Amino acid sequence: MKTILTLAANPDDTSALQLNREIRDIETLLQQSKCRDEFTFVRRDAVRWEDLQRAILELSPRIIHFCGHGAGQPGLVLEREQGQRFEVGTAVLSDLFRQEADTVECVVINACYSKAQAQAISQHINYVIGMNTAIPDDVAIAYARGFYLALGAGESIPNAHATGCREIQVQCSSQGSRRDLSMADDGEIFPTTLPAALIPELYLKTPLTPFIDAIGQSSPAKTSTKDVREGFVALVDLLSNHEIYASVTVFRSDFKLVGEQIQLLSYYKTLHDLLHKLEIECYRNIVQEARRFPSDEMALTMLAEYAMALQGILQEARRAIAARPATASDAPWVSKLDAAQQELQTAVDSLDTRPLQKAIFLFTQLLADQPVRLNASLTETAKALRLSALVTSLVTLKEKMEGIAADPAKVQQFIDGIAALSGLSIRLGIQVQAHDAWQEVDSILRRIETNLSRDTTELEWSWTDLKEKTQRLYPQNSDTEILILQQCEQKLDDAIAATDPAKIRHHFCVYRRAALNYFSLLDRSLIQLCGELRTISQSIALVVEKIS
Repeated sequence: MKTILTLAANPDDTSALQLNREIRDIETLLQQSKCRDEFTFVRRDAVRWEDLQRAILELSPRIIHFCGHGAGQPGLVLEREQGQRFEVGTAVLSDLFRQEADTVECVVINACYSKAQAQAISQHINYVIGMNTAIPDDVAIAYARGFYLALGAGESIPNAHATGCREIQVQCSSQGSRRDLSMADDGEIFPTTLPAALIPELYLKTPLTPFIDAIGQSSPAKTSTKDVREGFVALVDLLSNHEIYASVTVFRSDFKLVGEQIQLLSYYKTLHDLLHKLEIECYRNIVQEARRFPSDEMALTMLAEYAMALQGILQEARRAIAARPATASDAPWVSKLDAAQQELQTAVDSLDTRPLQKAIFLFTQLLADQPVRLNASLTETAKALRLSALVTSLVTLKEKMEGIAADPAKVQQFIDGIAALSGLSIRLGIQVQAHDAWQEVDSILRRIETNLSRDTTELEWSWTDLKEKTQRLYPQNSDTEILILQQCEQKLDDAIAATDPAKIRHHFCVYRRAALNYFSLLDRSLIQLCGELRTISQSIALVVEKIS
């Protein structure tokens, strides 16, 4: 459940705003939306600084919506104890949200002249919306209505922002709306046509903080998996009918094969995830700390912690290998990881840079080819997964049930499960294809990164082809991660065109991080799907057990 916290402030010595109307509209739209069960709505009125801090720290909201007055560069206008205005500085607000970067996903500052605060807060929060100039009440309310209408419909934050901006344009299209929008809360008169400056700005953090349950993603998938499981449970119940039992036994091999394939897929994905964890949480940080080792005490402490983290990764890998399916291949790379960990521990114990360099060499070798090999095994297994064949078998079963006297509610539950399994099969195909393609891009970027400190030539020669490859992979929707990657791509493109080695290196590092962040989100999405498949595997096993 994601909390939406609205904070309203309209001090006695400021012009009156229609804040109750704005908050009432937001709450009503969310209550009437299809995603109403995903959000908890909380409001705080006449907000003082201590009220704002307490609400954010205690509620850990996912979205914070401030409505009231802005003061431009000095900050936002809150209230004092006696109701007078109190300006909270931009730097203080930025520092507060720095603390909450892991819990707050979006901040909407629906107040005049709030651009400076939005820009500062966006250094820490994924999405921040601010206003460039003074805005009339009806503009603020129109934007809020559009934004939360889309959010309640399951849209992403960038799409919700676009809907809010479109709602402003619609409200301004009629002559009546133009009259309503002619005066801002500070008394400023606007022309009857809408200036571009009135359109709110969306500011993005680079790179985004990953949220596994990010707003606007993945809830339909969970429902689909639940339907699949319930469909198989219904089938198990229907097996008490002898005719249905006889029909299902014909497809025993299909059920058994899919169950085994899912177990194999889960094994390879677990190993792939461990290598990804190795790179993100250990390898890159070890390389960075190595530059300050052994003279820097903090570098020594951090390297000791990474050595312990590597022990954990090794233990997880060994457990996965010990429980691997009979058809799975071994993982000889684990011995190389073990050797690298021992070299790192030796470096920490002896304060010697030589074993540290050896450890980095072994890590680099391992990460240069093993993710690609595991990805090939993962992709091959996913492509071989006969979900579509199982769907065909289940459809045949459904047709045979039409002439059999069986519980209609159970039969319908089974039919719903077939539809959900078909959708799951399509999802798997799309995700595996995207994951495979971005794995190839990641390998190219890793190779370029290795040589970049010496020379930018390889990047410059590879850039045109690499850019074309990634642009073909961009999804059609406006995913925020893709928007950020495109922004980073443009800046790197400009740096290469200017033939400035320092800027090329800098913007490549930013681009590399954005690409890695997007690949990580794809990775987590596939991990989640594999987890869902594991639960389906258990349901399939029940069917196999009943008909064996």
